[in-house]
Amino acid sequence: MEECIVETMFNIAYAGEDDGMRRIDLFIPDRKEPGPGILFIHGGGWSAGKKEQFHPLAEHFCKLGYTCASMSYRLSGHSKFPAQIEDARLGMAHLKQHAEKYRLDPLRIAAFGSSAGGHLALLLALIKPGDKLGAHASLPIDDTRPRAVVGYCPVTDLKREKQSYAMLIGDTFANARDAYIAASPADWPEQPADIPILIVNVDADTTTPVETSDAYCRKVREAGGHAELVVLPGVKHGFGYGVTTEAQKAAIGHAERFLQEALR
Repeated sequence: MEECIVETMFNIAYAGEDDGMRRIDLFIPDRKEPGPGILFIHGGGWSAGKKEQFHPLAEHFCKLGYTCASMSYRLSGHSKFPAQIEDARLGMAHLKQHAEKYRLDPLRIAAFGSSAGGHLALLLALIKPGDKLGAHASLPIDDTRPRAVVGYCPVTDLKREKQSYAMLIGDTFANARDAYIAASPADWPEQPADIPILIVNVDADTTTPVETSDAYCRKVREAGGHAELVVLPGVKHGFGYGVTTEAQKAAIGHAERFLQEALR
């Protein structure tokens, strides 16, 4: 039986300062005990997109009993990397810091992102307490790792010349190779062994090709972790923000199964 959404909280500043860019929208289910949660991170090549895109999925999963949050972050036209992962860490820290208020178990929060948002979700899983990447001065909690990650067509490897990558890093790959490698989940020497990952990709994706997702999943598995890849036929990159099409329903079904196990 589905639960009812009993409370929504929109445009909450999560960074300790209200700059209008770092806001979070919350969907809190009717439950007495703390339960699992999901942090949604939108895509858009780090230069576009908005938190409202994930509202349909946030509402859907809230009805299943998850506290859901959808966050905005500083885009590359305003701030260069690592500002985006700083904000993702601040968003996750906000949820953990205010877990009681949001009826949330801070140890059972998944990161769920699409495309560029999937890239940030994967980085959240890679950054251990004490790591400097994304360690903003106002970060209230050092452990910002999620319990699990769902990525729709995530960016896993930035090592090539591409306009959106150059906008994110602030330079070309030829001039800033080390920065590109540091921002690429696939190039981190240590992959998460205890944070399960589900990647849903599409078969004709030219933005984040299936091959890159497959290679990343294999790398995680070789490191002793759990990473599964689901490939959907006949749909395009960026398909997953709704809950009505057959592809969206199929992806949600895989995510429901995965999260039920990962966040139990």
